Amino acid sequence: MTRPTRPPKPIRVLVYEPGKPGVERDVPNELGAMHAIVGGHLETVHLQIDFPDLLVVCNDNGQRLGLAFNRGILGTFFVVRRAGAEFASLTDADVRLVHTLAGVIWHDDVW
Repeated sequence: MTRPTRPPKPIRVLVYEPGKPGVERDVPNELGAMHAIVGGHLETVHLQIDFPDLLVVCNDNGQRLGLAFNRGILGTFFVVRRAGAEFASLTDADVRLVHTLAGVIWHDDVW
């Protein structure tokens, strides 16, 4: 008899939709939930060289799909912490840092 699998533990991310301010969300740490946020396949980009453990996760096909321009990225994206090869929850300090950097690295009136 096999044991039932536990659902993945949620992780804390910041989600940025076009034309809206960033919102904290707890999402399951699984591909399906992340695909649903960005609307397709995932592409990861380091937030900045100074912060190698913070990643922007966006739709890999944003240009081909004609997704809306959103703070220098196409479509909805989220920011997450990297822990080795896995995604992990943002810390309180990460959230403050991303909100602080947001007006500097993403030029948008929605901050």
